[in-house]
Amino acid sequence: MKNKIKHIKLILISLLSLISIYAQTQDLNLVAPNFTLSDINGNKISLSDYKGKVVYIDFWATWCKPCMMEIPHSKKLQEEFKGDSNIVFINISFDQDIERWKKIVKVKKMKGVQLISPEGQDSKVMRDYEVKYIPHFLIIDKNGIRTAKQAKSPGMEGIAEELTKIINQ
Repeated sequence: MKNKIKHIKLILISLLSLISIYAQTQDLNLVAPNFTLSDINGNKISLSDYKGKVVYIDFWATWCKPCMMEIPHSKKLQEEFKGDSNIVFINISFDQDIERWKKIVKVKKMKGVQLISPEGQDSKVMRDYEVKYIPHFLIIDKNGIRTAKQAKSPGMEGIAEELTKIINQ
């Protein structure tokens, strides 16, 4: 009888471990936490303002060279969806120097919704979205569900097709 109990415990522990591993590897069906941040004009903008739209988020900073290298690709991607009211592009900067951020946004003529999380890499939005490094990209579908923990960058092949597919779902 004791051997059966030990055997059942071992099976249960194994099953729980497998479930845990499975859950950690699944990217889909992650509800996107709401956030409210300031835009370049000081207006408060929330993710919930874009309910019913596909949202492509770029987490970045002006001091991040790979982030800066993505800006031309981001502008090109946004141009492909110009006039499509079903998608919004949000750029969340982790700059602590707000004036530098504003200057770069204007000089680079960045498009989309420009938001700042001046707490830097220790910000709540970074923790909520499990952003470990930047640049980091996410897609949130019309139902507020993250399609993956990490989306393709604007410069990667197939991102426009992926966004179009999500818009048309």
